Amino acid sequence: MFVVMLALNHRRWINSTTDTLSTGQNLKTNGAINWLCDWLLSIIYHIVCKDAKYKKLNYSFNRMEKIEENNKWTDCVFVFEDLKIPAHKLVLSYNSPVFKSMFYGSMASAEVLIKDIESGDFIQMLEFIYTEKIVFKSINNAWSVLYISQKYFISNLKNICVEFIYFNLTIRTLLLSYEYAILYNLNQLLNKCWRDILLTAKEVLQVDYHMKASTFCAMLDENEINAHEIDLIEAAIKWSEDECIFQNVDVTEKNKLQILINSGILSRLRFRPLGKHLCQGLYRLLANNLDNLSDCSVNTIVVQRYRMPYHIRYRFREAYKIERNLVLSNFNEFHCLISVGHEVVMYGVAVTPPHKDGFREACTNVIVSIFDNSGVLLSQAKDIIRMVSDYEVPHLVGLPNGVRFMAATKYKISVTYLCDSDLSQPNELLCFYLSCSIKTLTNSLSIEFDDHLYGGIVRGMSFYVF
Repeated sequence: MFVVMLALNHRRWINSTTDTLSTGQNLKTNGAINWLCDWLLSIIYHIVCKDAKYKKLNYSFNRMEKIEENNKWTDCVFVFEDLKIPAHKLVLSYNSPVFKSMFYGSMASAEVLIKDIESGDFIQMLEFIYTEKIVFKSINNAWSVLYISQKYFISNLKNICVEFIYFNLTIRTLLLSYEYAILYNLNQLLNKCWRDILLTAKEVLQVDYHMKASTFCAMLDENEINAHEIDLIEAAIKWSEDECIFQNVDVTEKNKLQILINSGILSRLRFRPLGKHLCQGLYRLLANNLDNLSDCSVNTIVVQRYRMPYHIRYRFREAYKIERNLVLSNFNEFHCLISVGHEVVMYGVAVTPPHKDGFREACTNVIVSIFDNSGVLLSQAKDIIRMVSDYEVPHLVGLPNGVRFMAATKYKISVTYLCDSDLSQPNELLCFYLSCSIKTLTNSLSIEFDDHLYGGIVRGMSFYVF
């Protein structure tokens, strides 16, 4: 540490005595000694960062955080429209080849003007360089920081941004993230976004985000997608209206139709199998603008798209122990109230399966019903549970469509078991003590459960944050 301080102070002394030297002597002496000091500091920095004994120090010596907070020994400044941010050339140059060229290259300058980055996002990047810590406010924030990491070639920060985005995708951010993943060539993230877009297509099309024409065309090229053709047609008409505004043209039926033709969207819509009464909006566009249509503008495909099974990850409540074993009659109904911290779309419910005398086979019909706080039925699914061995493993019941849950609103899940009439060997059901909540990986979302008996039947849920 003493050597570091000596080198830093020597550089400051050289800079303070620059005016007392002749021009030639200044260029030779000051340049050579400054280069020597920089080289010495970089060697010490490299040794400290690589030495496992001082891993926690990591050139902040675990004190870089304080140095950054106090702006000690800063020798460069980044200028934004609203403020100036001081920093240390050596620290930045060690972490980024772009900063190294910026500060020690032939066009080196100690003052850098930044126009394409928000000051808050840039401060997050600097804090990561100094402390190796970063907290993202949102996925949009993570994409902004990823842009910075890409610009300055900070690969470890880029990986952290991608990981955060991957595990915190929401329905609202799927299209945005998909298009950014294409831009930055992030194939793994791209594949996940596209898979989830197709799985949650009906809800994705309701998001207030104006996707690119190429993205919409890619969706319409799919034969397997979880959206009805009516949903796609209505989304296309809404997209054409937004595109008129984006292109700064009048929102008229003629302009909307021309945009749908030019973008290739109209030729991909399969409206013919639906009938005129099911897609009146599109038929109105076609009927009023027949002169603008060519034979290739209208899709003649009569094969309808088909739906994908919802393979949305289930998250389970923690099971502590068995509370009791219930003997089931022919008709048994159980209820559970739930509320969510953020808006979500639910695609399935995990329930406890029945059993007979432990490991004996049990066959039971189960009905899962979802009600809002007014008692209105939102969705219902029927399934058959054929339990052969492990009756403690939850049975997964998928819903026919996603059910949107609003934040801070209570909903009721009703689970009904319809058992056989053989009362000499009735089905039995284990009730578990379960945790009262489910949290996401980042603990950013919590789903709270309120069971109506001593032990729970609803073991988990399949959902996607909206």
